Amino acid sequence: MSMFTDSADSLGARRTRAMAVVILALGLALLASESRSQGAGSLGGRVVDQTTGKPIQGASVSISRYRKPGDPSPPEAGALQAIQAIGNRGGGGDIPAGLLSINKGLIATQPTAADGTFRFTGLTAGDYTLAVTADRYLPQEYGQRVPGGRARVLTVQANENVGGADFQLTRLGIIAGTVVDATGAPMARVRIQVYVKGRSTSESPNGNWARIGNSVTDSQGRYRLDNLRPGDYYVSVFPQSTSAAPYVPLFHPGASDIESATPIVVPAAGELNGIDFRVSATKPAEITGKVTLPGAASLPPIGVALVRFDIQGDSTSRVTVTAEP
Repeated sequence: MSMFTDSADSLGARRTRAMAVVILALGLALLASESRSQGAGSLGGRVVDQTTGKPIQGASVSISRYRKPGDPSPPEAGALQAIQAIGNRGGGGDIPAGLLSINKGLIATQPTAADGTFRFTGLTAGDYTLAVTADRYLPQEYGQRVPGGRARVLTVQANENVGGADFQLTRLGIIAGTVVDATGAPMARVRIQVYVKGRSTSESPNGNWARIGNSVTDSQGRYRLDNLRPGDYYVSVFPQSTSAAPYVPLFHPGASDIESATPIVVPAAGELNGIDFRVSATKPAEITGKVTLPGAASLPPIGVALVRFDIQGDSTSRVTVTAEP
């Protein structure tokens, strides 16, 4: 491609980006004008811990415009559509990614203050929804009585300052304990895994046993599994086997398989300590058999494979031996 063609393409790209910025600015200006003509309102509230009542600082609060099917789009959405139309026609260049990432529903996000409060200002009259996320807490939409329940729509009139949009967040649960050997000595760097039953995940698409977390014991044999939603959990310990000390997986409170294990019930904001394991080496098992071939007096060396599967049906190890003639 010649220098002249490259220059033309570059000029077209600059013009396209400039037009996109101008259209976006016009759309936002129109929105601001509408806000001033109607009288801007505001919406605020407070986020606290459900158990302690203490404010949660730094929680992320998001406000979105609620529109029923058939409601007219706001001015900024029209600006976005115009920008996208320019990109669809070609225009000689790409639209800046930041402009196309505008969410038509989400308006703004802000962190809560030290006292847990927040307030969104400059709102046009209309219906809105609020949602909150915070580290180590269940996410929540305003009005939800239970996780995943129905949210509530908040209406802001012109010049109205709405308050009382408060949240009580539920802290996620914790399971913790210690792993020791048969003598009571702590076992370091032991793998701990936590499972749930009947939940479909990428690891367990059929909805059987699904591994949803893991941990490793420290030098004192201690482990911690956190950020657990209320529910039933199955915890297992997987010590590293050696020829001198062979181990098998152990499920709390001491079962050799998950079907015989007892679920650990984690309540909302529950911190369950003392979920301990005492692990003993097991006597190695032996599997013997004979390979025959009808009509054959003797057989050449034949490889026999022993494959180990975990509770999700995935192979975890494979040992191949040669059958003796």
